Amino acid sequence: MRAVFQVKGGTAFAIMTQWGEFGPIQFIAHPWLEDVVISWPIKMDIVQADELLKKAGYTDPYGAVTVRHPLYPGSYEPYYIFSMMSGSYVFVGVNDGKVSQPQQAQAEAAHGPA
Repeated sequence: MRAVFQVKGGTAFAIMTQWGEFGPIQFIAHPWLEDVVISWPIKMDIVQADELLKKAGYTDPYGAVTVRHPLYPGSYEPYYIFSMMSGSYVFVGVNDGKVSQPQQAQAEAAHGPA
């Protein structure tokens, strides 16, 4: 999981290296654009999101998970965005728990190209 934080003078990133542990914080001197700021703590943890993903039938492995609230039409809440090893994305809504697989163009706008 990669956590992105808005900080004075730019953006800080922390990448989880193993469960519950993060590597060194990386800093870039500009803002992270195209996202809505997420108030912390959020309502759902990664364990719950993973359970909902699997209950919805997405049992293939994933290589990364990003928590974002994309600034995109129709995006009303933060999402756990699972980057599936197949190259597709599956979204789990933090507030409503809805599991969806948006069109690839929408997923790339929300997460970046695979």
